[in-house]
This record gives sequence, C-alpha cells and structure tokens, in this order.
Amino acid sequence: AILSHSHAMSQQSTLPAQLPKLRGIVRDALDKHLYESAIFFADKLLTLSNNDPEDLYLLGQAYFETNQYRRAIHILQKTEKLNQNCKYLIAKCKSKLGDWDGVVELLADEFSALSQPNDSDKSILAAMHVLLGQAYEAVDQRSRAAQCYRIAIKIDVMCYEAFQRLVDGFMQTSAEESELLQSLNFPPDMPWLEHVYRAKIKRFVDQLPLKSGRGTSIDETYTKIQEAYGLSKNDDLLQSKAEDYIYCNQPQKAYEITKKALERDPFNYGSLLLVHVAALVALQNKSELFYLAHKIVEENPKLPIGWYTVGCYYFTIKNYPQARRYIHKATVLDKDFGAAWLAFGHVFAAEAEPDQALAAYRTAARLLVGSHIPPLCIGMELIRSNNPSLGLDFAVKAYKMRPEDPLILNEIGACPLRGNQFEKAADHFVRALDLIGSRVTEFWEPTLFNLGHCYRKMRQYDLAAKYYSTALSLSPHNSSTHTALG
Repeated sequence: AILSHSHAMSQQSTLPAQLPKLRGIVRDALDKHLYESAIFFADKLLTLSNNDPEDLYLLGQAYFETNQYRRAIHILQKTEKLNQNCKYLIAKCKSKLGDWDGVVELLADEFSALSQPNDSDKSILAAMHVLLGQAYEAVDQRSRAAQCYRIAIKIDVMCYEAFQRLVDGFMQTSAEESELLQSLNFPPDMPWLEHVYRAKIKRFVDQLPLKSGRGTSIDETYTKIQEAYGLSKNDDLLQSKAEDYIYCNQPQKAYEITKKALERDPFNYGSLLLVHVAALVALQNKSELFYLAHKIVEENPKLPIGWYTVGCYYFTIKNYPQARRYIHKATVLDKDFGAAWLAFGHVFAAEAEPDQALAAYRTAARLLVGSHIPPLCIGMELIRSNNPSLGLDFAVKAYKMRPEDPLILNEIGACPLRGNQFEKAADHFVRALDLIGSRVTEFWEPTLFNLGHCYRKMRQYDLAAKYYSTALSLSPHNSSTHTALG
C-alpha cells in the first residue's frame, strides 16, 4: 500500500510536465483533422490544467470543427473572464447557429474599444471585426458592416477577407477605396501586396487607354505587377485583370483569361467564375454557357452561382420566363447576390416590365453601394419608360461614381437627344467616344449612330456621314443607318 501510494504521488507530480506535450498532441490532431482524437486529449488536458483558458479554447475548437456549436459555447463560457480567442470562437459558433444578434451583442464592445493593439492582438482583433461585419450584413446594416471591415483591414493589412468583402461587395465608393488604400500600412518586405490590392479595386480611372494619352492600359498595368513580383501565372491576379476588361467592354480578352484560368482550376466557383459568365453572356456564347451551367448545377445544386449561370443561358437565348425562374432561384439561395439582382432587372427590362425591373435594380443598388452599375441601369430604365428627367438624375449619379465609363456619357447624351438638344447631346457622345478610344466595337454602334443623327440635325452633314459610315461598318445590316445615309 505504501509503494502504491508513493507511485501514485510520483505520477501526479509528473502531470504538470505533461501539459505542454498534451497541447502539442491536440494541436497536431486538429491540424490533421483528427477531431475525435483532439476531443479525447483536449478533454483530459482541460481536467489536468484545471480549466486553463488556453485549453478551453483547444477543446472548443475541436467541438467547433465537429459542428457541436452549442457544446463549444457551453464549454468556453466556463471561464470567468473570456479572453479574445474564446470570445471570438463563441461568436463564430453563434454565427453558425444563425444567432447574428448574439454575435453583435458579444462583439459590439470591440467596435469602439480600439486603441493601438499589440502585434500579437492584431490578427484576432481584425478577425473579430470581420465577423462583426458579417453579422451586421446579416441584419441588413451594411454601412456598419463596411465600417467594421475598414477597421479590420486597418488593424491588420493581412486580413484579406475584410478587403475582399469591401471590394467584391462594392461596399465603398471609388473615393473611399482610394482613401482606404492610402491609410493602410503595408509591410516593407512585401511590396507586391499594395500593388495587388490596388489592382483589385474596380474603379479604373488610370487604366483606360485614352486618345489624349492619359492613363495606362490594362496590359501595361498588370504586366508591371506580374513581371516585377513573379505573379504572371497567379489566377487571382488574372481574375482581376479579366474583370477590368469586362468593365472596359472587352469581353473577348476577359474570356481568354478566364477560360485558361478555369482550365487550371475548374472548381473555382468564386469571382473568377462570375467574370467568366459575364464574358460568355457578352459574347453570346450560348453553347459554352449551357455546358457550364449544367456542370455546376450537377456538381453542387445548392450553389447560387450555378442557378445564376442557368438563368444567364436562358437570357442569351431570349427565353425570359425560364431566365427569370432560375435567376430568382439564385437570389433565394443567396439574398445578397448583387449580380443576380442586376440580371433579374435585365430580364424584366427585356420583357418590358419597367416596374419590376426597377425594383430589382433598386435591390442591387442597396447591395452594391459602391457600384455605378445599379444607378446607371435605373437611369436607363427610367429613360426608356419616358421619365427622362428622373432617369438623368440617376445617370448623373452613376457618372459621379465613375466618370470614366463611356456608357454613362452615352446615356446622359440620350436625354438631351430626346429633347432635341442636339448640340448638348453631341457633346456627351463625343466625350464617350473619346473615352472609348481605339476600342470601338459593335457594342458602341448606337453611340456612333446617335452622334451622326445629332450632326445631321445640326446640318453638319460631312460629320454626320462620317459617324453613320463608322456605325455601318460595325453593324452592316442596320436598316436605320442605311436609311439615314440615304
């Protein structure tokens, strides 16, 4: 009995020395996704360490990874004073349970409690603000969500998720994005990071090839980054480049990039696929849209972008009822899918349903606060619905958001054209063509035709004939242009 008692005392004295080893075992199990092993050893570790907060967090992590969210919350709340890691994990569990109000209640105090965090605190504080932003988004407080994301990226410039949500979600205006970039502290040993962040901003004032010689071409902009930092084969950067081409109405170039990128990574169902679908629609590539849509839906029927792609296919073949049905399904799966709401508006506009089109565009405008496209679409629809004064207001709003988009100037010019103010209309069409430069495609044939019409009404027949002829070279079968030329 004496030997047995001595042996037990000896075993107990070695237990504290086992704690670091046990923590290593738990972390290794978590890294290898052996969650039951992690739970087994973390449970013993927690008992031996008398509920040490670090060990509570490890066990909570294991429960989280096995979808035991309520159990994780219960175990993490055993400590009297929650550290930031435990608080963050509880909030993550609440988010998985859909308790967004609970996330806000738990993390909102962090929103104002920001002095200068230590380097060791930056990562977790940034993550907490991203999660708080997601919670505000879920309860439709998008302005507060954007503020949270801005704070997160300012705390930790490596918190790309915050930056992505701001940029991909169009949660800021062009001016706000530029201001944010200027305020970030990029690490001097990672010079490429600032250039990549800058390339991802979707306001391309300095990237359009203008007649005046101002600006840098998209190819030049990205070649500099790719060659300087060895990122020429990086698909994420190529996706940003393709998106630039879409916004500059060069879908063929965008398609060539996205097609190759998707061949390398065929299951990339993020922003790259969205750009690829936009290029296919612009190019009216119906067969590839059909194949792609069915492939995605078969692989993952719960993915909103799959049904969105199906809807886009039906839109290109002008089967608008089916397009409406499947795009609506995408918005049901993801009510914050801004691109789908825009497409929904396009379908209603094609069906000459202005009220429903405007409702869809307004939803897109609420979701894509920093994008000029929803107000532009609202303006175009109002102009088509014989409400040119209000339509002009929205077009001007879009112009203020992105003054380098020639399509906006074209729509602004359409208003004085309807009012027989031909000189004023011609000025806007000329400015639009100046922005387009050498990138004139069939897409811009109406702009050239309208400009020719303005000059004909102003009795400047040589200029009118010039622009009518250019329009005819882009669209040879347009009877209106043939008639105007005589």
